[in-house]
Amino acid sequence: MQVTTMLLPVLIAFVLMSCKLFNSLRTMKIYMGVGVMLVRYDNPLLFWFVIVLQCLALGALLAIIYVPVFILPNQIMS
Repeated sequence: MQVTTMLLPVLIAFVLMSCKLFNSLRTMKIYMGVGVMLVRYDNPLLFWFVIVLQCLALGALLAIIYVPVFILPNQIMS
């Protein structure tokens, strides 16, 4: 039960980040705060750099989810 309550904020952050990444790739626009919009055609290198950073954030959240669900139960049993 404690793992579920610890993972709930991480799962919510994972869902929000994945929706943000999907929306960025669908529209080819990244909304970065108050009125700042980064369009792919204006600066492609910066656009793809921000996409890579979003993918890295998703990977970090996925690693945080992966460890307590798959790694820790095997550590405790052995």
